Amino acid sequence: MKWRTEILRYFQTGLTNARVEGFNRKCKLIQRKAYGFKSFENYRLRALYSCS
Repeated sequence: MKWRTEILRYFQTGLTNARVEGFNRKCKLIQRKAYGFKSFENYRLRALYSCS
């Protein structure tokens, strides 16, 4: 009953947050492979490049 409105909303719209979850997973993978970039800008550019 706790998730009732969210489940019903899925059936009404057919939308999920799968795309956002995929992007988050890819960013975490980049972070693991890089062992920490020197600057946030380098990390940001790598994430944008990977997800485009």
